Amino acid sequence: MPKAELLLIPDGPDCLFPTGGLRAHWLRPDRPSHTGVVVLPIQAGDYEVSKLLADHLSRCGHHTLRFERRRDWLEADRDPAELVPHLRQYLRDISAGVDLWLEHGEVAPDRIGLMGVSMGAIVGAAVLAADPRFKASVLVIGGAELSDILITAHDEAIEEYRTALKVRLGLTDRQLATRIRELLSPVTEMDPTGKVDPGTILFIASRFDRLIRWPRSILLWERLGRPKRWILPCGHYSTALFLPLIKWLAKRWFAVRL
Repeated sequence: MPKAELLLIPDGPDCLFPTGGLRAHWLRPDRPSHTGVVVLPIQAGDYEVSKLLADHLSRCGHHTLRFERRRDWLEADRDPAELVPHLRQYLRDISAGVDLWLEHGEVAPDRIGLMGVSMGAIVGAAVLAADPRFKASVLVIGGAELSDILITAHDEAIEEYRTALKVRLGLTDRQLATRIRELLSPVTEMDPTGKVDPGTILFIASRFDRLIRWPRSILLWERLGRPKRWILPCGHYSTALFLPLIKWLAKRWFAVRL
């Protein structure tokens, strides 16, 4: 695996969610190239998925910048209200990280792409809406309306998160759902409607996803302007069975558009 160079995105004086900075890892391809792809992580874990994708895209001939998280997104010992500044700061972080990356002069500013899976795709859609520099993107098993995803997901980790929140806050299921919707509804930055070019996006969905349910997947696809879409016959985690196909599709998409 190519050696990664660490880039640290500092908190800065106006940081909304200070944690001491955000780490990103730059992989250079083994041949001359001026194309770059930003790779965003899933909501928790050890970055295995984003590492695999960043390494693959680097071997395909792209510089890759793989972002970490400031903290795991869903931690029941924190007030769910912290999700709002976390989301907004992360959008700032990605833009600032790309700025730092471009300062090195190895990646062309007009040849940058983005790839995200699950939470990385959800955040990635907002990044595309906020930052016009991305000329191609691959969004995998993402969905719209993060509040509804958190409320309706049939997923062990998210169900544990909801249960722990209910116990800690003394809320019923209905009260927790209301609280989450109230907190996340002002985050208009997550809606990319009318702000992106659908011709630059490849959207990969899982038809039988019980975490990001099919209506949420369709809604994000529609808000992105109905870009080119592949529908996989699988659930959320079984999307891993299609990783060779996803890697091939991403390789082809970025090769043509960057």
